[in-house]
Amino acid sequence: MKLIQNDPFLVLGQPSEKITVEISSTYTNHNVVYTLNEMSGSISADVPLVFTLTKEKTELDLMFHFSKQQGGAYEVQINGARGSDHSHYVLKQSGGIDSQGILKYVFISELGGDEGKDDY
Repeated sequence: MKLIQNDPFLVLGQPSEKITVEISSTYTNHNVVYTLNEMSGSISADVPLVFTLTKEKTELDLMFHFSKQQGGAYEVQINGARGSDHSHYVLKQSGGIDSQGILKYVFISELGGDEGKDDY
């Protein structure tokens, strides 16, 4: 996988590439839910989300809940099966107790070249 224009939220991958999303939390109770192409679920601190790029465009929305008054953070690490780049981002709590944060990722599957990647 490759980051498009060094953007950690816009990723170019190969068709059928396996993507692994690992999320760790500090100073908050781990509570992360996701939507992946219309499917929803939760991501545990010790079990990564793994999916395969099967569409030309895959969207992943992550919602983070913070349980403490302040100082919480979530670290998101995304890796592809075929190497090079990885996406890394730390979401720091900006509100009080019960605040939330949302991150949106877009994965573009290469269909035999780089054509079209600049359209996103």
